[in-house]
Amino acid sequence: MSILDIPPIPLSSWKELPYQYQIWLGRIWYALTKQFSKTSLTFDFPNILAGAISTTTATVPNTAVGDTVLITPSTALEAGLVVYGYVSAVNTVTLVANNPTAAAINPASRTYYITVIKA
Repeated sequence: MSILDIPPIPLSSWKELPYQYQIWLGRIWYALTKQFSKTSLTFDFPNILAGAISTTTATVPNTAVGDTVLITPSTALEAGLVVYGYVSAVNTVTLVANNPTAAAINPASRTYYITVIKA
């Protein structure tokens, strides 16, 4: 049996504990060994010219350079806009809005949900 043969786990099977997650497989709870930090930031990126980027920072406790950052916007992004993040300093995540298109994009104000997975 490979990992691809395992059926999807319903979200109701996940348990959230402070900075730790567990998953139910069969009859056993398995602890996921990675630690998580979460926060959210409501921000209105300025008009971003073609081929340019805009950045902002958010404070996320218990993070360090090298941790993995996941950014989830509260609403759909404008066509062509790419948003990503990285830990730029201890407890600081930098969000980057990248416009790789040939026209300017003026992103709407929205909330960005930030999840950091410890390295």
